[in-house]
Amino acid sequence: MPPPKLLLLTGPPPSAALTETSCSIHNFDKPFQDLLGLPAASSHNLPPQTQYTAWRSLPLARQPLHTGFTQAHHLQRDAPSSPSFFTTADTTTTHGFATAPDHDGTQDVLAQFCEQSLAAHNSSAAPDLDSFDTTESASFMTTSLLSEDGQPAPPVPSHLSDLEDVPSAKQVTSLQPQTITLNLIVGVLSVAQPRTVTTKWGTALSLVEVLVGDETAAGFAVTFWVPVDKVAESDAVKLRRQDVVLIENVALHVFRGKVYGQSLRRGLTRLHLLWRGEGGGSYSTRSLTRAGGDNPQVGKVRVVRDWVLRFVGLDRTGRKRRRGVVDWDKPPDHTQ
Repeated sequence: MPPPKLLLLTGPPPSAALTETSCSIHNFDKPFQDLLGLPAASSHNLPPQTQYTAWRSLPLARQPLHTGFTQAHHLQRDAPSSPSFFTTADTTTTHGFATAPDHDGTQDVLAQFCEQSLAAHNSSAAPDLDSFDTTESASFMTTSLLSEDGQPAPPVPSHLSDLEDVPSAKQVTSLQPQTITLNLIVGVLSVAQPRTVTTKWGTALSLVEVLVGDETAAGFAVTFWVPVDKVAESDAVKLRRQDVVLIENVALHVFRGKVYGQSLRRGLTRLHLLWRGEGGGSYSTRSLTRAGGDNPQVGKVRVVRDWVLRFVGLDRTGRKRRRGVVDWDKPPDHTQ
């Protein structure tokens, strides 16, 4: 796939296109009026407003709002998300405020989802735990994401699935009490802030939702239940936008007619960092460029990497800014 082309329009217009009227300034803003000692311009001399909205620069990183409401964390609203996928952002309005309780009058949608998700996480209907090789019975994820560039690639699962292959909610429900698990190579769209939930037994857990996508579909949510005291050590929290990861053994569940993914207990759901733009992971940019097409895992990583670079914005909070470099959407200091 050829690299994306960037077209820059710079320089002044040609002299033939300039007229005396277009180069003359007849109205000044108030700061220039005070500076030049000009009389205040009357309202009828102001130029009429155009019907087009003025251009504005919108940063990719959303600034936090210091309110009591939880903001919707998925920023890729123009991504080709599937309507059959459920995310916790569906329980909020477009302004990030929580919706009113449902008509049952018992619990709101988010509380219902947390209760069902936690029950499914603790359910004994998960795949046979003895058939998987686990190293820590109390761990939620066993593979560290803090691997240096050039680490050995994880073993290729027996089957890799695209997000477009995720079965419908009707199919997932028809196979209950069996649990469907998938192996996915996907790109990270966003990571939600951990939500603390206290169970009826007094245990405090944190719900971490990771929104992922690939070249076939986007907007698939994978939830991880992590003990509160281990949130900082959780691999899910350490993920960044544009990361390409392998998620093994993602369990599929249904909530309100939509499918979502969830981690299994005892470290059965494993996270492997395959590629990161700043370096790290099992594959570097150079190795993906030089690799052939005989390895399906490498080919999938390369395709997903190209997809996230084209459609997913960078996570500025996870990058190291170089000294003296100003973001493109921030004017110089002396102009503020």
